Amino acid sequence: SAHDRRLGHLRRYSKKSIKALLTDFQCVDMGYWMSSLFLPLAVYRLLGRGGESGAETYPHIPALLDSIFYRALSVENRLIKLGVPLPVGTTIYGVLRSGKTQP
Repeated sequence: SAHDRRLGHLRRYSKKSIKALLTDFQCVDMGYWMSSLFLPLAVYRLLGRGGESGAETYPHIPALLDSIFYRALSVENRLIKLGVPLPVGTTIYGVLRSGKTQP
């Protein structure tokens, strides 16, 4: 997308492709983050698809909306800490250990 080109992203990864690249590591946890913002960001990017959208063109977010997004992500962080997997997200996170076996 134009957003990716502007940020210099060369490729997209899935959880499966990241695990395949990191076979020398033990995957402790891997999942999606920013699930609650997935739909709003997807709509925003789709609406700007025809133009030169990118990170520099995101509008200023009003304080109230910023606070709502912050709280939504805080809830996601708590769910992740509790081991609740999120179904989708704009970001993949991972916790890996050196070596394939636990210390």
